[in-house]
Amino acid sequence: MPDHTTFAGADAAAVQAYQAVLDDILHITATAEPVRLDIERCPTFVHGQLLLVLLAVADGDVHGATDRLEALTARRGDVLRQHRQLCEIVGLVLDNDRYRFQILTVEHLADHPEDRGLLVAAEIALAHAPRPTP
Repeated sequence: MPDHTTFAGADAAAVQAYQAVLDDILHITATAEPVRLDIERCPTFVHGQLLLVLLAVADGDVHGATDRLEALTARRGDVLRQHRQLCEIVGLVLDNDRYRFQILTVEHLADHPEDRGLLVAAEIALAHAPRPTP
């Protein structure tokens, strides 16, 4: 661990916290690619595909996220209502529609509490999305 004097204005506890979070982020990044490939191999796994959309948003690849979501929603005929709702909610992340996102998320979770993890990831993505300029 680096000496806390390496970081201007930081005490030892702050540097230790910084290093712990940085290590976690780097670990997640290093392990994310194989996981993405495993999900990629299963195009019928809607929850997984939507997670890939959110990861693309997190990577700043909004175009790729949009393409992936459009490909997923093109299969509407064979997709469960639950999955269509999730697609719509993730689409609201791409549209940066925070108001509708909150409403639909609450409604969806009332019927499908098992989707909480994916919707938390969507909420995090939305929170980090740039706000549209007026």
